[in-house]
Amino acid sequence: MINKRNKANNKRQYVIQGKRDLENDKLDYVIKYMEHNKAFRYLLESEGSGKKEELLNEFIRRYRAYRSRWRGNPGYAIENKLGNSYYQATNCPPLNIDIEIAAIRTVKTKKSNIVNNIMFHLEKDFLYCTLPSGRKLAYHKPEILRIEKFNQMRDALSFMGVAIGKQYLRQTVWGGTLVENIVQATARDILAEAILRVDKAGYEVVLHVHDEIVAEVNDKNSSLNQFISLITALPAWAKGCPIAAKGWRGKRYKKE
Repeated sequence: MINKRNKANNKRQYVIQGKRDLENDKLDYVIKYMEHNKAFRYLLESEGSGKKEELLNEFIRRYRAYRSRWRGNPGYAIENKLGNSYYQATNCPPLNIDIEIAAIRTVKTKKSNIVNNIMFHLEKDFLYCTLPSGRKLAYHKPEILRIEKFNQMRDALSFMGVAIGKQYLRQTVWGGTLVENIVQATARDILAEAILRVDKAGYEVVLHVHDEIVAEVNDKNSSLNQFISLITALPAWAKGCPIAAKGWRGKRYKKE
């Protein structure tokens, strides 16, 4: 008779012991497919294909440095409120650490903190994250908890929100998730302004799917190039943001 519990424990122990190998596997995978990275492809388009090998090697070098210096450090940086200055010497400061420190400081000190045009401030029962567009993300009843992460005790931001099972529970959030919230919300704001621009220009928007805008047009009075130009125009608050787009024309909607 096979003991299922022992089998599960053995599998869990294998995973724990294999952490170093899993990290190496991740490094190998990312480096292997680095040339498909969107940031790399955008930079290559800007710099020219003649610099592909040089840019690719630089991306790989920076990613290796980022992984080796960042792993294990977030807890120390957050606990000691070191922020970006701690990482400037390494030339690869992770934004997620800056953002997490700013959010935790705001809850602890009750004072506003700004990082790269992102502002955190408290108002009644909410921690607000003000985006470059001026729109706010809200985290209800924020608290700082002491948890163990990266093999050390550290502060963690928590808030009340809808969790799995649609229950309203306290949950912790780390810098990577905060940055994801900010990036996704900022992308939404850029898309929303683009929809208003094309609508004002006479393109009847019938739907949008993620980062895609679909409009019904009269063939004689529409221009695909103009449409692309309108949706890639940057709002004043997003100056310098790298945006590119492609478009197509057809009688029926499709996914390319």
